[in-house]
Amino acid sequence: MLICENSTPGMEPKVLDTLYQSFGRSTKSGAHEGMGTYIIQKLVKSAFGRLDFTYRHPVFRLEIKIPFQK
Repeated sequence: MLICENSTPGMEPKVLDTLYQSFGRSTKSGAHEGMGTYIIQKLVKSAFGRLDFTYRHPVFRLEIKIPFQK
């Protein structure tokens, strides 16, 4: 399991609802398209893994679980 945590100034519920969609709403300023979690989800799914997140202000946490293969 890989766990990534990041502090964020805040995330609206509508951002969290569309977190895994392509070209979602970015919480960053500038020319960001909000594709980070969408790309991570595609990679994890291709490895038959699971991606979960939790958000408790101000911490956003991703948990990536990929099955072990011999």
